[in-house]
Amino acid sequence: MKNKLLYLLTSSSNQWLEDSELDNFNIHLRKAFLDQFSATPDNNDTAKYLRLGHFCADSDDGETQGLIMGEEKHLVSTLLWTAFGDSEVPAPVIENYPEISKEQWNQVIRIAQIAVQLFENEK
Repeated sequence: MKNKLLYLLTSSSNQWLEDSELDNFNIHLRKAFLDQFSATPDNNDTAKYLRLGHFCADSDDGETQGLIMGEEKHLVSTLLWTAFGDSEVPAPVIENYPEISKEQWNQVIRIAQIAVQLFENEK
């Protein structure tokens, strides 16, 4: 299936997975990622960090299921949201796209944040 990665992420946004199901799901998620984008060294490094998990900001908010980063299980969408608005354009972007302004770069981050957040699910 060409879009297995998209299928897995979409299904996770529509169905809450129990903690006991996450390890198996993440194995399939990483495999689908590498199958779709190839097992280059950069992609292999990214696959090590690609995982779905549960995040709870505090006891009043409930849990959110989504792509997470680190043992602290920070939502990737929240990390992107935090970067939005105050991020300088990285040097490699300036070198390849010198016309991109800081404002435009921050909108790229916002669009990425929204795209990642689409795959979240709240309990």
